[in-house]
Amino acid sequence: MIKKKIVIALLLMLSFPIFSQEKATDNAVQDRTSKICLELGMNIPFKPNSVNYGIGMSVTQQYEFLFWDNWSLVQSLGYNFISGKEVNEYYDGIFVDTQYENFQTVPLQFGVGFYFGEGHKTFFILLKGGIAWYRGVDPAYPAIVVNNNTIKEAVPRETYNGTYSFFTPTLGWQFERAQISASYQGHVEQDASLNVFNLSFGWRIY
Repeated sequence: MIKKKIVIALLLMLSFPIFSQEKATDNAVQDRTSKICLELGMNIPFKPNSVNYGIGMSVTQQYEFLFWDNWSLVQSLGYNFISGKEVNEYYDGIFVDTQYENFQTVPLQFGVGFYFGEGHKTFFILLKGGIAWYRGVDPAYPAIVVNNNTIKEAVPRETYNGTYSFFTPTLGWQFERAQISASYQGHVEQDASLNVFNLSFGWRIY
C-alpha cells in the first residue's frame, strides 16, 4: 500500500513539470500570435491645422495578430483631439480675435505590421488606413458696423461633423511589454482633417 502511494506521488511530481512546460509553451505560442496594447500619445499639428490648433492628446486601443515570423495584422480604435487656439484673424477687411474649440476624431484603422527582428526588443513599422468620425466648432465672428450701419451680420458658433478617410505610417521600438512609436496621421478629404505628428507610449495588457 505504501509502495502504491509512493508510485502515485512520483507520477504526480513528474507530471507537474510536464504540465508546467506545456502551459509555458502555450503561453509562448500565444505571446507570439497576438497582443493588445493601450497607447497614450501627444498630437502635434502641421499646417494648416497648426495655425488655428495647438498640441493635443490621443488614446488608442490596438490589437495585433502575428503571422509568419515578422508580420502582423493590425486593428486600432482611438480618440484624438487637438486644442483650439485664440487667434487674430483677418475677417472681411478687419482683424478680429477668434477662439477655436478642440477638433476631435474617433479613428478606426486596419493594416499590417512588420517587425525587423525576433523577440521582444526590435524596431517595427505599421501601415494602417481607415475612417475617422470628426467633430469641430467654427468660431463666432462679430458684426461689422460702419457709421452705425451693419455691413455684415454677426456669425455664431457652428458645430460641424462627419467622416473622412486617412492613412497612418508608424515607426516604433518594442520592449518586452512597452513600446514607443511615432506616426504621421494624414487625411484624404480636404473638408476636415487631423493632420498631425503623433508620439505615443504603449503598454501591452495581453
